[in-house]
Amino acid sequence: MKIIILLFTILITFTSIGQVNDEKISNNDKNEYFKLIYQKCPKADILKLESKEDYIEIEYLCGGKYFEIGIKNSEVLFIESKADKSIVPKEDIRSKLEKKFDGWLMDEITLITTNDTSFLKVEILKDGLEQNLFFTTDGKWYKSKSIVTSDNWEINKLSQSSLYQTSNYDLLSPDSIYNLPDVLREVSGIALSNDAKTVFCVQDELGAVFEYDYINEEIKNIHRFTDIGDFEGISIIGDLVYVLRSDGNIFYFNYKNKKEIKQFMISLNSFNFESLAYDEINNNFLVISKDGVLNKPESKRIVYQFPINKPNETSIVFEVDILKINEIIAASLTNLGSSDVLFNPSEIAIHPITREIYILSASDRILTIYNNKGLKSVFPLPAELYYKPEGLAFFKNGDLLISSEGDKRGIVKGNIMLFKYKK
Repeated sequence: MKIIILLFTILITFTSIGQVNDEKISNNDKNEYFKLIYQKCPKADILKLESKEDYIEIEYLCGGKYFEIGIKNSEVLFIESKADKSIVPKEDIRSKLEKKFDGWLMDEITLITTNDTSFLKVEILKDGLEQNLFFTTDGKWYKSKSIVTSDNWEINKLSQSSLYQTSNYDLLSPDSIYNLPDVLREVSGIALSNDAKTVFCVQDELGAVFEYDYINEEIKNIHRFTDIGDFEGISIIGDLVYVLRSDGNIFYFNYKNKKEIKQFMISLNSFNFESLAYDEINNNFLVISKDGVLNKPESKRIVYQFPINKPNETSIVFEVDILKINEIIAASLTNLGSSDVLFNPSEIAIHPITREIYILSASDRILTIYNNKGLKSVFPLPAELYYKPEGLAFFKNGDLLISSEGDKRGIVKGNIMLFKYKK
């Protein structure tokens, strides 16, 4: 009877996994992942397997206790489970929360174990918002770090290329890193305020704009403009904030009085946009399709422009050739081996001095630069620094900000990195 139940459980698990990620994960790979689970818990009840961007996540029960495990290249990255009350220094944690997070309520506490350490993840709640904070098991603040690194694009390999040594920015060594609060863990777009003292941020799942004071590393204001959507790009024009939803809908409002929230739809033959840049010289917006568009080869991504008040008058600025990007990587960075990139753009921005156009692809961790002659430079970005780079913003003097999402678990924090402009 036990054998029948076990076979039935595995069959159900394989069926549900196939429905979610059948194209990404072969049955042979699934068997290898399950072997790792059964080594840790011979009677594990596997509930779910899901492919994340950098690792495989499996949920399972062991002895009635719930676990989540992250696996990459047959190596266990982390195991997360509900923390036993006996190991949680609640009073030490509570005293720290009273100083920095007054009014927030402590909710679920889990234990995360990696290859070299264990630490606590504490979920806190306030006014419908949720944050994850991290503590050592003796109640001190724990500084989280990336649990994954790029297979090929590591800092020590990239630093050997003359491409980075001659760049206007030291992309392998930020001048400053600002860790974002957990509510901005999924930061997807940034724009500088007019006085350049704060950064306006949007994140994927919240219809709100956050004013982040990067000097004091705190949120100054939150501007709600809608509820539901996938919000990706943001631009500031005077006192008006423009926010792009991925379906091409743009919301805009005056952030100083916010009396009225308006919106319009971009008239384009694509429904997946993550980037929005304002060209103040031509008074145009720039957007780029994240995926391919109708009547164009799959290897092309299209940069469009339209007048700020005429979203129906769109025109093509230029085409991004993914094959060309791969050619440059192969020729310039021979020590990386084969690395075919898909290049699905997550952000676009215009350099205030050179007028060059910068385009990011978060999924591939690639920064490209285009001038009036075409593709100028391609920079792979290492996962040690850039977990998921999705935002670009320039200071008037050319200094560059790049924002990067954290992971959905909260182990890797979202951040904004500052790179000084070297003329």
